[in-house]
Amino acid sequence: MRCVIDNNVLVSSATHGGLPLLVLETVLTTGILLSSENTIYELSEVLSRPKFEKYLPRPQRAEFISYVIKVSNLIEILETISVCRDPKDNMLLELAVSGNADYLITGDGDLLILQEFEGVRIATPRQFLDEAELQ
Repeated sequence: MRCVIDNNVLVSSATHGGLPLLVLETVLTTGILLSSENTIYELSEVLSRPKFEKYLPRPQRAEFISYVIKVSNLIEILETISVCRDPKDNMLLELAVSGNADYLITGDGDLLILQEFEGVRIATPRQFLDEAELQ
């Protein structure tokens, strides 16, 4: 199972654990995590924000980024996509399509409204876990 996890879910997994962390663990034990240079850059940028200091000290945030890089398959983006209501989210669709993903896991309504894109199931963390259990 090839999966793209939106940075909103990855950040929550690092700072709060819970369901987002279970999603990451499930992907890593049953599938392949996909990332791109753009998604790693965005993850680094977001986690460097001072507001996350109260949840996780900077060194641990840096370790988390390194961990994501280590455990994910870096995908070269082969196609430009411009279909999402929020243009910043197109990079996730590009990654999902270029990486032949089965799932794009997100909490972002601009992506979730699509439900599916070019054979990629777009699901909330809960939907993904429910569906992963059935496989």
